[in-house]
Amino acid sequence: MIASVLVSASGSAASAAAALPPKAIPFAQAPAVSAGSAAFAIVVTVALLAAIAFGLWLARRNGWLRPWLGTREISAQVEQLKVVTRVRLSPTARAMVLELEGRQFLVVESSQHVVMHMHPSTCQVEELHHA
Repeated sequence: MIASVLVSASGSAASAAAALPPKAIPFAQAPAVSAGSAAFAIVVTVALLAAIAFGLWLARRNGWLRPWLGTREISAQVEQLKVVTRVRLSPTARAMVLELEGRQFLVVESSQHVVMHMHPSTCQVEELHHA
């Protein structure tokens, strides 16, 4: 009889254990990174980005980026260049009269080539003197 009581008690304990939900896995309650460390990382990141932006602005202002950006000293002459007239010759060709420092140039461009001629009245003829 004692054996039957033990079997029935262990059987009811097994069925009661199966009816209970499993225990949850305990997770860490402390944060992975402290608030001070996260704030420091954000401040350092913002400071580095600001330093890079300031350095690029300073380099651009002083002209240190010209070799990489493709801007050249020609831009000063381009500002002096004036388009006197422009004529479309065909869908792929046009002629322009440009003026630079009092001299006029006829430029004809097409999809295949560009031709430039200096206007005869603005040509400066230099004579060579042999000593």
